Amino acid sequence: MKKNTTKNTLLKENTTENTLLKIENLNKQYKSLFKSFLALKNINCKFNQGEIWGLIGNNGAGKTTLIKSIIGGLNFEGRITISGYNHDTKEAKKYISYIPEKATFPQGYSVKKYLLEISFLSGENKKEEAIKKIEYYLKYLEIYELINKKPYKLSSGQQKKILLIQALLSNPKLIIMDEPVANLDPSTRYNFFRLLKKINKNKKTSILISSHILAELENFIDGIIILKNGEIVAQRKMKKAEDLVSFYNKKLNIKTKRNNYE
Repeated sequence: MKKNTTKNTLLKENTTENTLLKIENLNKQYKSLFKSFLALKNINCKFNQGEIWGLIGNNGAGKTTLIKSIIGGLNFEGRITISGYNHDTKEAKKYISYIPEKATFPQGYSVKKYLLEISFLSGENKKEEAIKKIEYYLKYLEIYELINKKPYKLSSGQQKKILLIQALLSNPKLIIMDEPVANLDPSTRYNFFRLLKKINKNKKTSILISSHILAELENFIDGIIILKNGEIVAQRKMKKAEDLVSFYNKKLNIKTKRNNYE
């Protein structure tokens, strides 16, 4: 499949909208010598600046493939725009930060040194300004005492916070997270989601979260996209006090106890 080749220009139709992420007619096909299959089928969705959306679905539903398409990691048919710019342009990429499911840190780096390197890679060329921003976020996330620790030795919850700071250093409009609370205990999961909501509220940063932790996710997101076999089966804003697990099970015709998703 050919990759989107839209020119690096702001789209006319988005100039009067608050649309941040827009996906149009996206199809992704994987091919091998013996077979091929359509991993994503005619995906169309969008959400606005300042919103938190949950991307949910069973294993193999297409969540990670969709995320990789958004961040420019895969070729596909269709179109993805960020603030009106084609997703793989320099203008679009400066608006996005990505947090993977698993953290990998160089063993010889302290938290400070690691985040400094990330700052320089993000375009910050003044060391003093980079350190100031790093120290600000370490305090903001209440982990300043870890500044000289080795990140690869930290707990999973602490590592997730380091990755979150890494994402925030480039001042993104959109943070995309693939299973950000996997392998975290319930208390740490809750606190991490609460922190995301704080960042969203105070900094107006939009967040797209792929997660299986539906019972906690429902308290923090503004909208949901449910994928099944590479297709969107539901997409809408959350209603107040809505039971996300029940809605999810209904859309996928699942008869399952609620605590299986908690």
